[in-house]
Amino acid sequence: MKYRVLKDHLGLKEGQIVVEFHGYTYGLERDDERATGLPQMAVSSDGDNPFTIVPVHLLEPTTPASE
Repeated sequence: MKYRVLKDHLGLKEGQIVVEFHGYTYGLERDDERATGLPQMAVSSDGDNPFTIVPVHLLEPTTPASE
């Protein structure tokens, strides 16, 4: 699924389109969830490495018309 970044975060720019990363995150999503108390998601620009861990509230699902 594709998402629009709602606010600059760790090198991602507001408005950038990213996709959910399905590779190994080595527990980083869970570590960040424990540390922040917020749901996290691993995303990348193309679904491949490198990935970035982002709080879910900073992502908005896109529709084909809005991409």
